[in-house]
Amino acid sequence: MLAREKFRKFEEICLYIYAVLLFINDETIKFGAILLLVILILRKVLYKEGLECGDERLKKLLIFLVIGGTIWNFFGGMDYKPARNYLKLMRYMPIIFYVYPLMKKDKNIIYKFLISAIIGYFALFVKIFQQYSVDFDRATGFESINMSGLYGAIVSCVTMGLFLGEKNFYKKVFYLIISLSGIFITIATKGRGPLLSIVLVVIFLMIVFLFYMKINLREIGKNICALFILLFLFYKIIPEEDLKRFTTTFNTEKTVENASNGLRIEMWKNALWRIKKNPFFGSGTKYDKEKLFKQYVDNMPEENEVQKHYKRALRRFDDAHSMYLNAIVDNGTFVIVLFLVWFYAPFLALKYVKDSENKVLIVSLLGGMVSYEIQGLFWPIWRNAQQAIFWVLFTFILSLILIEKKELKSIDF
Repeated sequence: MLAREKFRKFEEICLYIYAVLLFINDETIKFGAILLLVILILRKVLYKEGLECGDERLKKLLIFLVIGGTIWNFFGGMDYKPARNYLKLMRYMPIIFYVYPLMKKDKNIIYKFLISAIIGYFALFVKIFQQYSVDFDRATGFESINMSGLYGAIVSCVTMGLFLGEKNFYKKVFYLIISLSGIFITIATKGRGPLLSIVLVVIFLMIVFLFYMKINLREIGKNICALFILLFLFYKIIPEEDLKRFTTTFNTEKTVENASNGLRIEMWKNALWRIKKNPFFGSGTKYDKEKLFKQYVDNMPEENEVQKHYKRALRRFDDAHSMYLNAIVDNGTFVIVLFLVWFYAPFLALKYVKDSENKVLIVSLLGGMVSYEIQGLFWPIWRNAQQAIFWVLFTFILSLILIEKKELKSIDF
């Protein structure tokens, strides 16, 4: 049998490979998740080690999320297909059981993971830059506009937190450069949701650093001034036509020209109507047996060209274009469990960050998670492989907090 220490090194290497794979495409993310799951099973078979995440109640919640959600989805659609679809989405969750035991041995694993992630992110950035340079309408990266915009915003928010909390000048410059590169990706992909999330997370980070971290107000002011000067220069460099789309972020007018926003609002109305049809169990993950989405579209009016355009366009979709509305449509009242999971890490982070020795890193990762949850308002990022980045942030935030509390023997939930 392979010595446990050698197997642990193998586990670490696979984790760092996964960090790179996260930034390529959906298929590499799925492959990485399956790889970690197989190694997790081998850990149990070879060394008789059970699932461990630092807190028994959290462990029970996550197991219930998987098993309870799968059963719930079966009853929601009265078919194995939605249960299967839900279970597939849960393949990304076990990373916390994979990482926590490794971090108990060596908390520096998180820094090695982040370094590996930068390699994957750099590859994505180069791809985006190449596409932007040859006059793409909207750069897509390796996979899609949504994935690239999502990751660009999250990386920007995490490194913005590190920038605000760092005292070393050279490290601050490094973090700021990466953060600005993330903003560039959101502009190149013309992602309004990602850019909005960056703006809101920067405000969130400043509030947290000011009131939770006891960082000098003068220091915050200097950071803000430096940031605004650089953003102004950034604004001057980017061609005006590439910024026009962002001026329509809050435009809700129902016109052909504003179809991106208008269609999203129609999809939200569609989702609310479908929720009323199956309020308790939901219709099941990615499963619309009664063709309710199509029924709603079929009943839309066609009295003018705008209405006809919207009706034709909506036939190309089948979801709410919002992770929250999709979750309610799919899972009904079981969505309460999902909400507990989505906001569990932010709650604990804000509760314990004041006393943490890793407060800057935890708050920075929390910034990335808040960015994800803001973008979830506008994009269906829980229904695909982009769910993985949530579990990565969730894992490292909670692992840092729970390990530290275990060390202090003062954990109290």
